Amino acid sequence: MSAGKTRVFITVDVECAEERIVRGRVQPPMGYDLRMWGRFDNLDREVGLPLLMDELEAHGLRATFFVEPLGASYFGIDGLRQVVRAIDQRGHDVQLHLHPVQKFVDWHARGMARPSDDMADYTVEEQVSLLREGCARLEEAGARPGSLLAFRAGNFGANNETWEALRRAGMVLSSSYDPGYFDVSCRMRHPDARVGLFPACPGVWELPVTCIREPSGKLRHLQVTAVSVPEMEHALAQYHAMGVREVTLVTHSFEMCHIDSIDRRLGRINRVNLARLRGLCRFLRDHDDRFEVMTAGELARVADRQAPCAVTDPPRGKRRLRLRRLAEQGIKRVEARIGAGGRAAGAPLRRAEETIGDSMRGQNIICFAKDWTEDPTSNNHVMRLLARNNRVLWLNSIAARTPTFSSGRDLGKMARKLRSFTKGYREVLPNLFVYTPIVLPFPHSRAAHQVNRQILKATVGLLRRRLGMRDFQLWTFLPTSVEYVDDLGASLIVYYCTDEFSQFSYLDRERIIEQETRLLRKADIVFATAHSLVESKGRYNPNTHLASHGVDHEHFARALDDATPVAAELQPLKGPVLGFFGLIQDWIDVDLMAWLALQRPGWNVVVIGKSLVDLSALRRLPNVTIVDRRPYETLPSYCKGFSVGLIPFRINELTSHVNPIKLREYLSAGLPVVSTDLPEVRHYAHLCDVATTREEFLQACERAIASDTPEARRRRSEAMREETWEKKVEALGRRVMETMQARRKR
Repeated sequence: MSAGKTRVFITVDVECAEERIVRGRVQPPMGYDLRMWGRFDNLDREVGLPLLMDELEAHGLRATFFVEPLGASYFGIDGLRQVVRAIDQRGHDVQLHLHPVQKFVDWHARGMARPSDDMADYTVEEQVSLLREGCARLEEAGARPGSLLAFRAGNFGANNETWEALRRAGMVLSSSYDPGYFDVSCRMRHPDARVGLFPACPGVWELPVTCIREPSGKLRHLQVTAVSVPEMEHALAQYHAMGVREVTLVTHSFEMCHIDSIDRRLGRINRVNLARLRGLCRFLRDHDDRFEVMTAGELARVADRQAPCAVTDPPRGKRRLRLRRLAEQGIKRVEARIGAGGRAAGAPLRRAEETIGDSMRGQNIICFAKDWTEDPTSNNHVMRLLARNNRVLWLNSIAARTPTFSSGRDLGKMARKLRSFTKGYREVLPNLFVYTPIVLPFPHSRAAHQVNRQILKATVGLLRRRLGMRDFQLWTFLPTSVEYVDDLGASLIVYYCTDEFSQFSYLDRERIIEQETRLLRKADIVFATAHSLVESKGRYNPNTHLASHGVDHEHFARALDDATPVAAELQPLKGPVLGFFGLIQDWIDVDLMAWLALQRPGWNVVVIGKSLVDLSALRRLPNVTIVDRRPYETLPSYCKGFSVGLIPFRINELTSHVNPIKLREYLSAGLPVVSTDLPEVRHYAHLCDVATTREEFLQACERAIASDTPEARRRRSEAMREETWEKKVEALGRRVMETMQARRKR
């Protein structure tokens, strides 16, 4: 190596794919053609290994190809020979890569449990055996005898025993240590670890996968599919300036292409990844005064003459470069979801066994809603059930207000949206696909609206083609979506109104009123969740109907099941438990709950959920337990430990239109319920207590605790059996189809 230069190792993991379970389906194995060569029936060139080597050689560079040989027992040794021969004849380096699961590529077809794919899950003796078997298989395929000196574990899933196994197997260099995968699968730890080459055990050196530290503090490895060109350039420059002598980057034989269909052998070039590889190669060629590309085999042959790296901490990446990467990732993920020729590459609409009457079937729905992963609301329940017999594309929330850039919560939400955007859409349930559109978060800017309209129009168009959504209904739970509904080409517009949005303290009242009024007039049908909302929205749209909330009765009735345990946080509590779960916003009367706790020190007040307001009035009280947001699936265990379910809403213009879903959830769990004086709760006064003052609220809690019995709990739960979401959504579907038929007759 030239003095003062940083040695750069471009490493390519080359592997086939075993059977995998993807969204509940068995994905067939993928062999040499798709995963290594990139051979597709709709392309006239190979976009795997040949494309990678073409790009490297065009810039005068060589790479190390870590080749996985165990899959040859299924895919055949001849195919492996062709791969090894091609890499070797073109002057690149062949070294050993192992995915232990490749010994059983067709594990599912054999009726086996899936074997572990991490070396770390095997004993040192078993690892030695796997290494020796892998080397023998590669040499059988044409690897030069004595050349296999370096190793990388699949998934970076190695542990400290792997170093000892390498020593026993006669190998001298590992490249499995990846701090960016410490929380995933890499179990290697070393007290003298460095960012560059370091001795791992006598006779074995470790060439770590190079990482950068993100602004959040998390480590991210330098993988072509995971970082942008500017991030790679910045990292290389930083490492060189720090005097680090080795930088190791990673890619895979299949990362230069999108695989659209395994069965039909359809694929495309991954333009983002290819551009990144070219950018990296160009940078290394243009800066050969500072960087020298080397192979792992070359390093292994002189390992005994190396000096360990002195640097322990990776440099920090730049926030602006990370944002560029996230944007690129989003583009890539969207492209990955678009099938060859822009046609849907997925399976046809699947039918679940359980149906929702004959109300609505075979429809396509695009839905503007809140973020899917937030606490379940009517948005989630309605679309979850419609997706049983229709195809639904859920678009996570678009901006309703300008973010506060000094707010950690707002910045965190923006970061989460960017991460979600980069992942493309995902199928969270059969036929229900969730996507996070990226829009400029300036809802009051006319220029931002114009840009956002174009972004959404293009993005939704791509997703529609991918999902086979030619004609579609547009459902929206958000009045701000009115800015985009005209651009998407829906056959029907449904507005599902859940709140009096103009009363939210964090929204621009006049702007929301104007937007909602326009949406009401555009919509073909409107549903509203409270009687007062039906009255106010019906002034602008005569086709407005009540859509009272339903309940997942079977789920919450588990609180009555002897087999359901009381949640762990509640088990130590002595005395009655007054419980609340849900989002804690400014419409929740925190002071009322604190007052109840003060009045009855022998009672417990338990508050469960994400809080967006100050809870200090509660935190200071010894008989108050505050629990962070808990998964929806666990709520029956909390209900089982409650003596009373609380609905402590403040009474104001906003809450006068609220229809709290938790009322039916509490009742389905059999709980006595005490609520403040909400108009929608009054309709259930025969099943719960409604209080107009603090004193009445306290007295109602005392009565509920004193009079509750197991039989009373069963009666309350039984009263909710006919109010399920299934029945509510069936009625919604009938209304929508009636509206569609009426439109066609006009």
